[in-house]
Amino acid sequence: MEAALNNQVNKEMFSSYLYLSMSAYFDSKNLNGMSQWMKLQSQEEYEHAMKFYDFILRVGGEVKLAAIDAPQTEWEGPLAIFEDSLNHERYISKSIHEIMDLAVEEKDHPTKSFLQWFVDEQVEEEDTVQQIVENFKMIGDSKGGLFMFDRELDLEKFMSRKCELTGIGPITGSSISHAHNKTKRRFLPNLHKKKIWVKELNRFVTVKLSSKALKTLAKNGTSELAKLVQTKKIKVS
Repeated sequence: MEAALNNQVNKEMFSSYLYLSMSAYFDSKNLNGMSQWMKLQSQEEYEHAMKFYDFILRVGGEVKLAAIDAPQTEWEGPLAIFEDSLNHERYISKSIHEIMDLAVEEKDHPTKSFLQWFVDEQVEEEDTVQQIVENFKMIGDSKGGLFMFDRELDLEKFMSRKCELTGIGPITGSSISHAHNKTKRRFLPNLHKKKIWVKELNRFVTVKLSSKALKTLAKNGTSELAKLVQTKKIKVS
């Protein structure tokens, strides 16, 4: 089990490296939204690697880091990149499922509990990238569509951990509702799930916002959101 967990650290580190390479490609094409999206994915994959790293130590294991392979640097275009991203997420899901199967076989209950978060996370990751791929296929060769979609993804500069917020008007305590129970998560729906960097907390939170609330947030900053997290008016996991 320890060897499998260490191997997963390496795979998550490679994922971070791969997404950073994808970000660099988009930067070279002046697709800033897609670059930002991939850069934040890279940061998230690094956090995943550290979760495995910390867990190995918590259960009394020994972390053994291995060399990270060089990632791909050239692609045919944005669609090819996101298709590669989807295939990579499926590869990571398969790897995590194999470790889970091993934990079940060995009756390793702490590892089973630890891995469940990753199993759930991968369902979300695959679904998100799948929907981006489908959007690209609908856009086709439209340069205008590519430009608009890049702008949509640029909203992802507001990034990461789990809380739910519905923005009807200014972002205040009265704007909170249980959006998770009322709204089925989809990519860029009426309520947009966004990973937001809250500088006042030096951390990420994930929120669901209306388009109006996103504009308010972009204009007024994240101080009000920080207050809601600090006063526990928003649940964060």
